[in-house]
Amino acid sequence: MKLIFLHIPKAGGTTFHKILERMYNGSTIFTIKVRGHHLGVDEFISLPEEKKKEISVLKGHMPFGLHTHFRDASAKYITLFRDPVDRIISHYDFVVRTPKHYLYDTVKASNMTLLDYALSDLSGELDNHQCRSLVNDQNIGMNNFTEKLYDQAIENLHEHFISFGVVEEFDKSLVLFRSELGWAQYPYYVKLNVSPDPHDNKIAPEVKAKIEQRNQWDVRLYNYVKEEFNRRLQQVSNLEDELRILNVAGEAYRKGLDHGLITANQHNRKWKTRIWSVVRSLFRR
Repeated sequence: MKLIFLHIPKAGGTTFHKILERMYNGSTIFTIKVRGHHLGVDEFISLPEEKKKEISVLKGHMPFGLHTHFRDASAKYITLFRDPVDRIISHYDFVVRTPKHYLYDTVKASNMTLLDYALSDLSGELDNHQCRSLVNDQNIGMNNFTEKLYDQAIENLHEHFISFGVVEEFDKSLVLFRSELGWAQYPYYVKLNVSPDPHDNKIAPEVKAKIEQRNQWDVRLYNYVKEEFNRRLQQVSNLEDELRILNVAGEAYRKGLDHGLITANQHNRKWKTRIWSVVRSLFRR
């Protein structure tokens, strides 16, 4: 099976990219590059068929539909969703602190507030973008997402995505991915591209309400996704056990093997064999 990671902007994707690069052979991974306002999708599409056959993971910011460029009918997607209001807030924060971003000059020149930005129609990334990411129609006008398109998004989610998670439950999402994709290793990680000054708790409720209204289809999708995500989690054997081991493996990875071994030894005896095997695996990577 070929795996396609559809990276929704500001939805935990940077960290997840690094996880995938550990879980799969790097020579078989193809990453869609971002060049200003443009995605390097054509670079992938134009690859010879023999090169496409060698790809095990296609990842990056991309429109839905690139699976049709694989002759392998088993190509499946994976993605992470995020609370729509939090995603827009994070998107704004990222733009105003990233001079190379294609929207930076416009936002700075107009001295845009968060609400100005969220309602600006500057980009489809600000208009129910999570729903847009699930439909193969790149010509949807601003403020033109419809019930029919929403139904198509849900249909594509069920038909073409082998798994999906939510940023707010990142560790549980990783455990679900490991279960549904059959990963042998634990997907321990270090958080990347995190806003240095998250301030969503300082934002006025009426501002959040307007952002939510502007992204009503994403709100509807996110609520649906959370229900489905929790249903799938119930199928994971020993969920709490898996989370505990992931936590220990992550601590070992982030702080060094010796610290990880000390932490592992503090757990009950029944955990030692499994935890030590995880921590020892860090030596081999």
